[in-house]
Amino acid sequence: MGQSLRPEATRGIGGPVTDPGTRTMNATSVRQEWRDVVERVYHGDHRVIVERSGIPVAAIVSVADLNRLLEIAARLASPAVGEHTTNAG
Repeated sequence: MGQSLRPEATRGIGGPVTDPGTRTMNATSVRQEWRDVVERVYHGDHRVIVERSGIPVAAIVSVADLNRLLEIAARLASPAVGEHTTNAG
């Protein structure tokens, strides 16, 4: 892969988060290197943040990562196990 795939400190809640597995690429480079980008993401080597004019606009993640994100979102959206709301009074 070309020089455009670089490690990046990504912004998370509360500030930058350094993740050596996350790379930032501009949209043009992603198009030019699509096959290699997909292979690296598929094999779990990278997650890719896609930028346009320096602004993060999308992310490319593996299906395994997407499934983990969906599981976390489902857990956050559902009430905690064993949590009850009762009106004592």
